[in-house]
Amino acid sequence: MGLGNWIQSAMGVSFPTFAWLIPGVVIAAAGATLLWVWSSRQPRFTRRGLRVAVVLYGLGAVVVEAIGGIVYRRFGIDGRYRAVAGLEELLEMTACIVALVAVLSMVIVEQRDRARLISVQSGAAPQGRVAPD
Repeated sequence: MGLGNWIQSAMGVSFPTFAWLIPGVVIAAAGATLLWVWSSRQPRFTRRGLRVAVVLYGLGAVVVEAIGGIVYRRFGIDGRYRAVAGLEELLEMTACIVALVAVLSMVIVEQRDRARLISVQSGAAPQGRVAPD
């Protein structure tokens, strides 16, 4: 018996969706909170990208997954369930791409800042954009 099923039986209730969402929401909220706090110290583009990624992933992994559980319990695996599952995966994978772009932007910012620091230390006037290596 999984943790979600155990919680349901201990509480004497039954949820209309997948039981794993009960502990999953708690874990997801903790992770989202940690990432939200950590991202507050990052450059603006990175911070915004990571926060958008958290929201997109949460929508897919929690909200759309809960809807998918309801559809699955009512209709089984049919076209409706597959459509909801596809939307869930689309949101989660889009969130991964947004997070990857946000994190990679930190590398570009770091390289640009390092190049500006070197040019200032060498006495040269800072240039505009510096291409990554």
